[in-house]
Amino acid sequence: MFTGWSGANDSSYDNDVRQDSLPMNDPEPKTRRKRRRRLKDMDGENRGYVRSVEGVIRANLAQIYGNVDPRRVIVEGCSRTDKGVHATGMIAHIYCITEEAFDALQESSNSENPDQSMSTIKGKRIPHPTSPTDQSYFEPIPKDANLSRMAFALNRMRPQDVQISGIAPTPLLPPTSKRPFHASLSSVSKTYEYRVSIGDFQDPTLRRSAWYIEGTREWNMEAIRKGCEMLQGTHDFSAFQGSAKGGGDRKKQKGGKSPTCTLFHVDFVPEEPPIDKIYFPGLQVEMFKFVIVGDRFLYKMSRMIVGALVALGSDRMDLETFERAIENGNWNIPETPDKRVQFKCAPPHGLVLESVQYDDIDFNWQPLRY
Repeated sequence: MFTGWSGANDSSYDNDVRQDSLPMNDPEPKTRRKRRRRLKDMDGENRGYVRSVEGVIRANLAQIYGNVDPRRVIVEGCSRTDKGVHATGMIAHIYCITEEAFDALQESSNSENPDQSMSTIKGKRIPHPTSPTDQSYFEPIPKDANLSRMAFALNRMRPQDVQISGIAPTPLLPPTSKRPFHASLSSVSKTYEYRVSIGDFQDPTLRRSAWYIEGTREWNMEAIRKGCEMLQGTHDFSAFQGSAKGGGDRKKQKGGKSPTCTLFHVDFVPEEPPIDKIYFPGLQVEMFKFVIVGDRFLYKMSRMIVGALVALGSDRMDLETFERAIENGNWNIPETPDKRVQFKCAPPHGLVLESVQYDDIDFNWQPLRY
């Protein structure tokens, strides 16, 4: 298990390994010169192909495990993050299933009634290790089970926008636990932070880490703070759930997955701009941070919440409308039921999964080598 990747996380199981293993600034596969020029922006970064943190780590672990089929390597994060979202405290567990177990899973997935006899967690088809030494369906940990060496190798192989900042063996839970440790299911809360800026111009150094609210020079702070208070507690957050991305998401939304979540803390605090001293006299740029702590989050929920609060602060939405959406779970307008309140979902680049909290779980973090 490890913590601390940074970048967009696409949890698709069948990522293209060759593309996923490309570092951020490596040239893309050879194509016509015109297309190659079109796929790069002014920073020289590649555009036009999908690369995920999960896929990068899986491809590198496949080499560390002895050049195995990357599909046998499981990288399961504690939270699903949208493309473009960052994470500084992402907990994930990693392991490699044996070739025999992988073949059995492949054969089972093609049948009408998939076999779940290998699963140790209800609802999960893929087996999960119950301890660091569990070898029932899993390959032994490489590097003579030296996790420090393993993290060192991963960090030497990583692209510039990924960093392994901690590694530990799978925690052992008490016998009374309903399931073995799982990075997502064992968590009790997650903390997200979202940064926005307002003012006379967009600070170009923040274009990938903060959302610039164009046309806004002052906030309605009172409305934002009241909105934050309304969000705290247990509610049906259907109004703050993004549209299903694909068939799997649509199936989950229709399959009875509860939209009820508990937000323990929602806050809005000012920050000092990082280049405050070199702004021209008379020009104003202000930085703010939304902090959202909850037990679970729906698809795009954090970004939808920020977008609605920004609409409140920009006087593009009133508190009555905001409160009605929380109570009813939708943005329908009572006078015209066929119409909905419109506001912009916050873009992904300002969002950071800051940390994940667990109760009574001791992680035996190993020393890292650099």
